[in-house]
Amino acid sequence: NGVPIRCRDPDTDEFVPCELKANERNFVGRAFIRQKLAETITTEFSISRSLQPNSDGATVTQDSVNLYASKKFTPRLSGRLGATYIKQNAVGADVAGSRAQRFDREYIRGDASLSWVLSRKWFLDASYNYSHDEQKSGATYTTNNQTLSLQLRYAGLGRR
Repeated sequence: NGVPIRCRDPDTDEFVPCELKANERNFVGRAFIRQKLAETITTEFSISRSLQPNSDGATVTQDSVNLYASKKFTPRLSGRLGATYIKQNAVGADVAGSRAQRFDREYIRGDASLSWVLSRKWFLDASYNYSHDEQKSGATYTTNNQTLSLQLRYAGLGRR
């Protein structure tokens, strides 16, 4: 061991030796439900909490909520609409104080997609994704992304 961990102190904006120790209890688990509302509509809802490693090895709690719905409009056309919300916080934040803020993050994503069956092996997919990522590391910064994609997909081995 002998090599101290270096953390950026948001108050001084300098890297300082640090050691985070915590004795916390966290609930970890997931609840998931998939329901067929009608012959052509399926909904999915999940809520979870997990412990995840961050990029620098610190541990964060990650709370996640997902809600999706899919609909088969015709035998050849189907669509999907959904959203995801994720919130991360450092384990031991009460001990680390402002240094732990660098792990705080809120992430929201929305998806919409359509899939058209061209033949038994060929598909045309169109999707739109929006994401909003807010992170805190002394100063808060936010990133918004939008993606529009069109794919021609070949399923040579067929659907499974």
